[in-house]
Amino acid sequence: AMNKTADLLTGEGGTVITYSIEITNTGTGPAYDTTITDTVPAQFNVNTAFGSDGFDNDGDGAVDEAGESGGAFFNGGTNVFTWNATTTGHSEYNVLLPGETMELQYSVQVNSTVVMGDVVTNNAASDYYSADIANPEARNYTGASSWNWTAEIGALRKTIRDNDPR
Repeated sequence: AMNKTADLLTGEGGTVITYSIEITNTGTGPAYDTTITDTVPAQFNVNTAFGSDGFDNDGDGAVDEAGESGGAFFNGGTNVFTWNATTTGHSEYNVLLPGETMELQYSVQVNSTVVMGDVVTNNAASDYYSADIANPEARNYTGASSWNWTAEIGALRKTIRDNDPR
């Protein structure tokens, strides 16, 4: 099962949002060759200080280690995160045992181009196999989770002018 959450549901340009993606093997057998993808909407700028942002960006259970700083799991040209054993260098993605959970986190800053009332959907997807992919009997499974964020209006100011010249 995959669950994606955000620490904020609303905001405006400049707002920083932290996303968490939790993957749990709720089955009775191992999940093999797990890949998680997350296409970040164009309205968000990803914080790419992966080795020093205070998060576990690669899902290995450690925060801010040197291996995250390369950020091979994020493609800035397409705004897509792809987490797997190849992009992270971590074997946790090869086999996720029943009951095991992995959590990934990253932060984004909302662009100033958002307009009040804009709803931005951020989707993540998971893909895994019932056996090693070299096994012709392996079955492929997918899942998805999304999160909606809404632009709100900033603080309003009202000026009352006195039209009476006295």
